[in-house]
Amino acid sequence: MSTRTVKPMPAAADHAPLSVLNRTGHGIRTMVICSCEWMPAKAPESARTKANAHAAHRRSLGLPRADYAAEVFGEGPWAGWTWDDWYAQHGGHDIDPYTGMRRILP
Repeated sequence: MSTRTVKPMPAAADHAPLSVLNRTGHGIRTMVICSCEWMPAKAPESARTKANAHAAHRRSLGLPRADYAAEVFGEGPWAGWTWDDWYAQHGGHDIDPYTGMRRILP
């Protein structure tokens, strides 16, 4: 007689999308990583494909698609805020949401 242990499904909240600076030197300025510390193997090349790797990560775990409109900053002084939260407080200014520094615009 064998006993099986059922592996629990991962919780969707444990695999939330986080927006961070792309420090790979390739692709666009930001990338989406996972709150479980997973990172894409290749940085995104455009904003249209920014969340594709994270969506595939969630699919591999059997999780539904995340609400990428509600992704939060994963680093910086506003970590945990959505872009809408940040923009409501700092919109129209040249403050970088990832570093808190003033951006120098051309």
